[in-house]
Amino acid sequence: MIKTAQKTFTKNLFFWAVFLCFAFGLASCKEQSAAQQGALYPLSIVSQSTGQSIAFNVELAANHKEQEKGLMHRESMPDDQGMIFTYPSPQHSYFWMKNTLIPLDMIFVGSDNRIIHIHKGAKPHDLTPIPSGGLSRAAIEVNAGIVDKFGISVGDKVVFSHF
Repeated sequence: MIKTAQKTFTKNLFFWAVFLCFAFGLASCKEQSAAQQGALYPLSIVSQSTGQSIAFNVELAANHKEQEKGLMHRESMPDDQGMIFTYPSPQHSYFWMKNTLIPLDMIFVGSDNRIIHIHKGAKPHDLTPIPSGGLSRAAIEVNAGIVDKFGISVGDKVVFSHF
């Protein structure tokens, strides 16, 4: 009887050890994925014609290292997410799609927080420079097709508390 109880205890211990290793392994993968993605901040775009607001959660690429990496190597992104690149002062900026796996719409924001230029459907891996179309204080990248889906246009206002 004692030997049977020991065997059962040993099997249960082994089961729980394997289970915990698996669970911690999954948690570690999720943590790595979240660390790669970065924190999300609320951003909205308000239509100048209808007043309708479109809500997004965006990653903030505020420094040179974050901006250089951007959305490179990402295989997908939810439609309600994106990335915003902010600058200390308005500037002419250029983007490319080096090592970017998903097609993107790029939205350039002027110093008055209004959209000054939109580039739709930037192609993955394309090294052609995409200009801001003027002095921009920020650029927003979202999945290709989002601009048309929500009717986002030049002149719409961007509301983002981290400018």
